[in-house]
Amino acid sequence: MSDECLARLDDFEGVPFLYQRDVITVRIVSQAEYKDGTAASNAADEKQDVVQCYTYLSKHFGQALLSKETFRLYDSAGSHGLPYGRK
Repeated sequence: MSDECLARLDDFEGVPFLYQRDVITVRIVSQAEYKDGTAASNAADEKQDVVQCYTYLSKHFGQALLSKETFRLYDSAGSHGLPYGRK
């Protein structure tokens, strides 16, 4: 990802006031591992794909955010009827 693209994402995500960009390590698991719960037991398997990813995290948030409704899966076409994006 280019520096220009990262700068645009940082602007979109409100860095550094709303979110901070960090690098995290992510282990990619198969859908079967996820569904049957074996992903955790396979964590020591050296063949698993591990990648470094950028993520945007809010490190300074108020208690009010903890009481908000959460969604297991959120996309603009979800049954919740809450589209996202800039208007």
